[in-house]
Formats: sequence, structure tokens, C-alpha cells
Amino acid sequence: PTPARAASLRITEQQRLELEQGHTDDAIRELAHAISIDPSNSYAYFYLGRAYIARRDYVQAQTFFKRAEIGVAANSAWLGETYAFEGVCLEQAGKSADAVAEYQKALAASPGNLTARVGVTRLSAFMPASASVAAPVVESDQTAPDEAGEPPPADEAPDPPAPPSAPPPTAN
Repeated sequence: PTPARAASLRITEQQRLELEQGHTDDAIRELAHAISIDPSNSYAYFYLGRAYIARRDYVQAQTFFKRAEIGVAANSAWLGETYAFEGVCLEQAGKSADAVAEYQKALAASPGNLTARVGVTRLSAFMPASASVAAPVVESDQTAPDEAGEPPPADEAPDPPAPPSAPPPTAN
């Protein structure tokens, strides 16, 4: 990568860690800086979306996820995460049918995506039978989320794989 790309990715990784610690405002400022260094850094857009979910600004979060989607299209794990978080934004905006569609796109891209599986399961219970679409079948060695328990809040969903310095983990 170019020096600008390397610097932007380094900042993105640092801010991913800051987001994990709840430092949302600092992360937003620094991720915007990472994008100013390298506007093609899709991971910075993705984590900006995550930061805005933490702020409960779902419209802004979805804007950044849409931008991230363009750059991660060739990587099914990242694309699945991006679609899943777009689904979270739509669900929080009260657009259940659109959220289910995004969750299903996430599952098509990455069948082991827990955020999408929980989301589509949760929303399918509230959708009319004619509008509800079944979740894709998941490999038998994957465990389903605990249906008796409450799903985790959207802003506490599992983190996606680390930026591109390491390949994303595969679902088992």
C-alpha cells in the first residue's frame, strides 16, 4: 500500500480499539482524519458507521455503511458485516421489512453472521406471514442464538474482523 493508505489503515485500527473502549467522539474525529488521508479506506467508513450506531444516529451510520459497502464488496465477511449493520440501522428506524432484506443480504454474503441471524429471527416473528421471508439455512455445525434469551442490543453486537492486515476469520 501507499504511505497514505498505510497511515489511514493504522489510524483506523487505532480507532477500532478506541471504539471498543467507548471513546466514540475521539474515534469519529480520527476516523474522519483517516478518510481525509485516504478516501478509499472502506474500513474507516465502516468504523464511522459503528461509531454513529454507538451514538444512536442511525441515519448517519447507514450513510457510512453504504459507502463502506462499495469498497468491501469483494470480501464476503466484511460485506456481510456491512449489510448486517445496515439492517440494524433500518431496524432502529422502524423499517422492519427493509431491515429483514438487509439481514438476508448479510446472510447470503456471510452465512455465519450472528448479527444478521439474530436480526432476521427477531424481526420474522413480527412480520406478517406474507411479508416474512425465511432465514437461509445455516450449516449444521453452527449453533443458533439462544432463542429464549433477549438478543443483545444493536450497539453491543460482535465486532467484525480486524482491518485488512489480517484475513477475516471463517465461521465454523
